Amino acid sequence: MPKRKAKDPERSPDLPHNWIERHLARLTEYLYDDPIILSAWAYRRTRLVGPGQYEEIDMEWGDIQLGEEWGGEDVTGLFRTTLTVPISHAGSDAALDISLDGGEAQLKIDGQPGQGWDWFRHIVPLGKFAQAGRTLTLELEAYGINYPSDERRDDERPHHRFARARLVKLDRDIEAFLFDAYFVLDAYRGCYARDDNRLLEEFRLRHLEAACRAI
Repeated sequence: MPKRKAKDPERSPDLPHNWIERHLARLTEYLYDDPIILSAWAYRRTRLVGPGQYEEIDMEWGDIQLGEEWGGEDVTGLFRTTLTVPISHAGSDAALDISLDGGEAQLKIDGQPGQGWDWFRHIVPLGKFAQAGRTLTLELEAYGINYPSDERRDDERPHHRFARARLVKLDRDIEAFLFDAYFVLDAYRGCYARDDNRLLEEFRLRHLEAACRAI
């Protein structure tokens, strides 16, 4: 399969896997059902000076709402809120979907360390905590590192936006399909880059095209 080359290093051609990614991105919008917005959080700034050691910037907790700014130069942000799990979101499909617009974070649920967050990870299944009527204490410790950075746009920034926080239910059928589709897409992308097995490349592309038509 002939490959189209970018005319300059700042631009990329619209290759077959690019439009496949767009189709999969559209399907991803349907992965999360029945969102419940978690809008009210307490927030405090501090500075990490050693393992488990902090230098306080804010002596008292304040409030932060979704859409507001957090962070600062060398700031570690502490977030906390409570959540009572409704019957509709009890069970193994319940998850937290939180976006801090960059930064890296560690979640605690009822004082127990949970999953970390970064630019690529924003979903945390609640698992054993998703019991109807149970009130959970959620705590986030976030550092305002910006990733991925883009030197061309001078995109390093210490301040970020508290973009999203919600309780959702995962559609497991869509989740399983996307897992398989992205696995094949990554394999195809590797073949496309090497261009050393044209038959295998064309075979995978045909299957991905059929999947996108099904979507």
